[in-house]
Amino acid sequence: MTKLVVATVWCFDTFQLVLIAQSTYHYLISNWGTPSALLVSTWELDLNVTFIGLSTFVCQLFFLRRIWVFSGRKIEHRIIVGLLGALCAVTVIVDVVAMVSSLKNRSVAEFGMQKVTVLVAFTSGAVADVCIALLLSYYIRRNRGGFKKTDSMLTLIVRYTITTGVVTR
Repeated sequence: MTKLVVATVWCFDTFQLVLIAQSTYHYLISNWGTPSALLVSTWELDLNVTFIGLSTFVCQLFFLRRIWVFSGRKIEHRIIVGLLGALCAVTVIVDVVAMVSSLKNRSVAEFGMQKVTVLVAFTSGAVADVCIALLLSYYIRRNRGGFKKTDSMLTLIVRYTITTGVVTR
């Protein structure tokens, strides 16, 4: 399962990198010295948002599965995992809506009309990420094995994970 997740994310990220490279080539090489070209988005740049969202979604689903396993697969925890999965799905759906809207309206000047869409995508993604991090920290802490060295290492890993996540947000 883990190898499949890694391969999927790797493929999405590789394709996203190709899209960014193509957009960069379009703006910096093909349209060098043409400032008006910056006012029109390319389809590669518009499609890029969806692949970022898909990569994030696959990673979030992987961590939601880990929460499910750490929780002991109890029925009451299924609701929490389901709600977080729905929140993650909202983020991807909003990313696809933003991409379709961008493909229909190529003018960069009108990207401001998507403020609500972008706000919903970022907010739902951030809330899902924070909840996933907190739940993983809780379950890792709760499921300690009783070995002092292992427990202290787990505490250190959780502490590093939380502080690193706080810095990057």
